[in-house]
Amino acid sequence: MTITSNSTKSAAICEATIATSIPKKRILALGQGVNNVANYQSGGNVLMNNPRAFGTLTSSIVASEGFEITSISDSIPPAATLKSLLDAKPDIVIIGRVTHIRAEQAGYLSDYINKKGVVLLFSDGDGGEDAGSVGNIMRAVFGKTTIYQRRMHNGGVIYKYGMVNDEILNGPFGDVRTRYWGKDLSPTCALEGIPSDKIDVYSYGFTPTRVLTVNETEYVTAFKHKKLNFIYVGDGGFFSYAAGIPVSTDKMPFRLEVGTLLPIERFRFGINEFDSRMSMRYSVCNSIFFANALAWAIKQAELNGINTP
Repeated sequence: MTITSNSTKSAAICEATIATSIPKKRILALGQGVNNVANYQSGGNVLMNNPRAFGTLTSSIVASEGFEITSISDSIPPAATLKSLLDAKPDIVIIGRVTHIRAEQAGYLSDYINKKGVVLLFSDGDGGEDAGSVGNIMRAVFGKTTIYQRRMHNGGVIYKYGMVNDEILNGPFGDVRTRYWGKDLSPTCALEGIPSDKIDVYSYGFTPTRVLTVNETEYVTAFKHKKLNFIYVGDGGFFSYAAGIPVSTDKMPFRLEVGTLLPIERFRFGINEFDSRMSMRYSVCNSIFFANALAWAIKQAELNGINTP
């Protein structure tokens, strides 16, 4: 910004840089253990509280005043509790494993989303008698009864991101287009019957490391809604993280750089059922995707969210 003097005796000017940051956002976090971003050992929590990533430093990648997190750790969130917390209009809701959403709770989430609430949903779709959680949410949000969740493949599977050029696949923390994300431990929750005209698909059910059925290649494993503030990934342990350099081939695909704690690729991930020599040959970008998604989420919450004036 340039400031010009209004003096009649001189035309002095000076230049000043005024830094602005997005005000603190209220997060409602659902999930258990390290799959809840309120847990200090969660990769999501470590990243969210890293001022190099989200902060007020001149070098912060995203200028943000941070987050205030409220947590529900029940595997089945009590309907009345969830409704009350959503009625309080949190800026963003982040859901991880293990969270089983029944039809009533799904209705409350859908109402929140349709009022411009921001939701990042990461789910395996597990839960025994409550295994229809993801389907419940999708049917409520899209208003379509013929959306089904399909659990497939075990942990260590990889999926390829598409070429969608937006702030999530190509955002402030990096470009993950045509690269991979890795599934932590349990099976993936893919979706069948999602209206294709309403979503940007980030990944399908195709994987180069497992035997596939014809239908699985058409299932959706990650997407963003085109009009609503809603992102889905079929892995409740997407931000499963271990400090240092992880060694497991089928878990903890979320990696942060030692020292800076900024998101980077997790190398040598994956289990290949065709050729064991090809196992651990993939680099996955879970942390970069999550960081980009969170940056998008706080921007949406600020400019086009449930609390935007």
